[in-house]
Amino acid sequence: MVVVAILIVLVVIVAAYLWTGGFHRPTSPSGSAGTVLLPDGFSYSIMNGQFSDVAFHINSTSVIQGKLNSSEGVLVDVMTPAEFVHLAITLNVSGYQWTSGPVADRSIYNLDVTVDPGGWFLAFLDPNASFPTGLSFYSDLTLTPT
Repeated sequence: MVVVAILIVLVVIVAAYLWTGGFHRPTSPSGSAGTVLLPDGFSYSIMNGQFSDVAFHINSTSVIQGKLNSSEGVLVDVMTPAEFVHLAITLNVSGYQWTSGPVADRSIYNLDVTVDPGGWFLAFLDPNASFPTGLSFYSDLTLTPT
């Protein structure tokens, strides 16, 4: 019963967050088209077996684009709010709308994903239970209407 209550609260919080704009960043001063979700040169670590995410809400079909690299491998998933809530509670992926599949460590991955209108989460998952992974962006990660 407590788990159900927690799940309902999380869904309400996520929905409210997305409907109020989520992460909305201005267009890049470097001239990238679209809304910048993460800037060129942004780097951080994801703890082993954990994830990080960027939430956003769009009103028209858009494309997510950018170049990234990880030190120990990463999975990139586009998820609905319900799929993301399951990940946040269980640390297990129950579903996704798109996945990169395993991105090899120390390789440059060109992200280019079309997403429909609605609320979304772009999740970066460290599939390795033993090592954290470093994630670096080699271009702006942008969201551009098509």
